[in-house]
Amino acid sequence: MSATETGSSPVPPNSRASYMDDFLSSPLPSSTTSEILGNASTELKEIAVKWYFLFRSSGSDFGKTCSELKVTEVWVQDHVDSEDIGAQNESVEERVRRGHPTGQREVKMVAEVEVKPEMCDGEGYLHNGCMALIIDEGSAIALLVHKVLEGGRNIIGVSQNINILYHAPAPVGTRLRIVNRSVTTAGVLGTCRSDIWDKDTNRLIATGLQSQADRNNV
Repeated sequence: MSATETGSSPVPPNSRASYMDDFLSSPLPSSTTSEILGNASTELKEIAVKWYFLFRSSGSDFGKTCSELKVTEVWVQDHVDSEDIGAQNESVEERVRRGHPTGQREVKMVAEVEVKPEMCDGEGYLHNGCMALIIDEGSAIALLVHKVLEGGRNIIGVSQNINILYHAPAPVGTRLRIVNRSVTTAGVLGTCRSDIWDKDTNRLIATGLQSQADRNNV
């Protein structure tokens, strides 16, 4: 589901705060998340779709050109390098209730978008600034979904640091698969990462690691 397919109108600039509260607390049409893969609940999938919409509704330049970005997967899973703690057949909710260590779980949120000319530099390749925007937003949303899963507030944190490695160019027409993951939500700072892939060639385009502070701690 793309950021422009939520069935909502553009955000009124003079009442953005109240609009955000109402929008984030209102359910979306079931068709919005019906095609999103993953074991995450409908509520968690909606969080990803809603925040991409909010980013697009107030953005400009690269933000507007990414309006066709679509959430395709939302998963809650064991971290790839962690040992499973507890029964294998426990649900996510049961494990959270009994205090499963935060670092043992991760949220994986995947989004896709095709590179358009407006997203590119003068040579026709995806602009580094646009890649930074994609990494910033996607990784932050994955981290937020993880925090909400653990009982946190549905509000994006404040970026403290983003480190980006640019691996390969992506020309116009490249279909991007953006794999965003929460790393840890423990402590004052949360950590998240994003990998941008060429969906057709399975080539890694860029990697980003971000740390975010909760707005209450800034």
